[in-house]
Amino acid sequence: MPIIAANLFKGKRSKKPLFEPYRWYERGGVRMSVVGLIPERAAMKSPDSLDINVKSPFEMQKLMRKLHKRSDQMTVIGDFTPDEAKSLVMAYPFIDVIISSSQTVFRTEKIGRTILAACGSKGYYGDYVQLAVERDDSSNVEPVRETLD
Repeated sequence: MPIIAANLFKGKRSKKPLFEPYRWYERGGVRMSVVGLIPERAAMKSPDSLDINVKSPFEMQKLMRKLHKRSDQMTVIGDFTPDEAKSLVMAYPFIDVIISSSQTVFRTEKIGRTILAACGSKGYYGDYVQLAVERDDSSNVEPVRETLD
């Protein structure tokens, strides 16, 4: 999968994301969208010379609603703390899965219809998430955590 980030822009005035904002996948007649979102705190870690703009994931309502209408299943990937992931669920309750690479690793849990899963960070953990996606809106996640040497 290529780098995807819907809310990362080159410069303060750009309306075009620096990378592809999302990807489409279709399996068994189920249309799935995978959206990349970056938390605002990421902008604080980047040098000013990069001239990037990270919009809040909560400013992406138009895109998120559009993807929700056009997909049967939506996954968001990013580097979210547990609290940030839960806030995303509150803002976008139609998200099916949020996969985070935050250093603050949290157990797989379900909030409403949304499954929160984490894969660790910096290549330390490798996770396997299997989604049984069906048109009747039932998702099944089976996380497997392994430490990579």
